[in-house]
Amino acid sequence: MTTFLNSCIIGAGTHGKIKDYHFDNSNEEIVSMVDNFLLSNPEYYDTVNEDNGWVYIKIPSTKEIFGFSIGGDSKIVLIAAGKQNETTKWEGDLGYFEKESFIASFEKNFINNLKGIKPNKIKLLKTPFILSINKDIDTVMWPHYVFKYDTLLAYSLPNEFDTLSIDHFADLLLSFAKYSYQNIEINQYQNIFRINKDYSGYVNDSIYITAYYRVIGQERKYYTIFNQQKWQDYVAKSNYKNRQIDYKSIRADKVKKGYAETDVYSEYSHELWMEHNDKLKKKNSR
Repeated sequence: MTTFLNSCIIGAGTHGKIKDYHFDNSNEEIVSMVDNFLLSNPEYYDTVNEDNGWVYIKIPSTKEIFGFSIGGDSKIVLIAAGKQNETTKWEGDLGYFEKESFIASFEKNFINNLKGIKPNKIKLLKTPFILSINKDIDTVMWPHYVFKYDTLLAYSLPNEFDTLSIDHFADLLLSFAKYSYQNIEINQYQNIFRINKDYSGYVNDSIYITAYYRVIGQERKYYTIFNQQKWQDYVAKSNYKNRQIDYKSIRADKVKKGYAETDVYSEYSHELWMEHNDKLKKKNSR
C-alpha cells in the first residue's frame, strides 16, 4: 500500500519549496500514480512545463492552480500555488496563512487522492529533449519525465530521395509546413529525427516512426503528419517540380544564415534520448 510522510516546510532552490511529500515508492512509481490519477480525472490536468518537468494541476472545486515536481528522494515537491486566471506564487511570495491554506487544499484535493493508486509498469525517459550540449545542466534529481511508446510504422518517401542527401528530409518537412500552414518542428541528426516532441524515427528506404511520446497526465490521440491527405498531395509525383523549388529556397535561406550547404546539421544538435534508443541507432552512409 502506498504511504507518504510529510516533511517540514522548507525553502530551497531558486524559487523555494512550499512543502515536500515523501513516498515509499520509487520516483517512476510516483510518476505512474500521478499519471493514473490525472488520466482518470482529466479536469485536474493543466500542463507540464517542458523546460523543467514541473506538473501543473487545477482543482475544479476551489479554482486553484498548483505546480509541483517529482524526483529527488522519492518525493513530490509543491513549488507554486495560486488561483486560476492569476499568476501562481512561489514560497517566498506567500504569507503564513495563505501558505497554510494552499497546503491544506493541495493535500486534501490531490495528495490524499494518490493513496491506494497502484503504479503501472511503464517506460519512462528522463529529460529526453535536452540537447547534448546541455548535458551538464541540473536535471538528474528533478528530471522531465516522458512516457515512451514503441511502434514501427513506415511511410513512403518522395522519389527524389533516391538521389538526394538525407539532409533534405528536414527541408522536406519544413517545406511541407509552409505548404500546409502548420507549425512543424523537426530535429535531425544524420538519418535520425524527432518531430514536435511527439514522435521520432529514422529515414532509410522509407520514413520509419519508432516511438511516440507524451508527458504526465497528457491524453493524446497519436497521429503523424504522414497520415494527412495534404502530405500525400505534397509528396505526390505530380508535385515534384514544386518540391524542388521549395528545397532550393530553403537551402538558399540557410546559406544566407551561415550554414554550409553540405553541413546543415551540426553533430552537437543531436539529443541524449536518441543515443539510448536501440531502434534509433541504425544509420546509413550518406
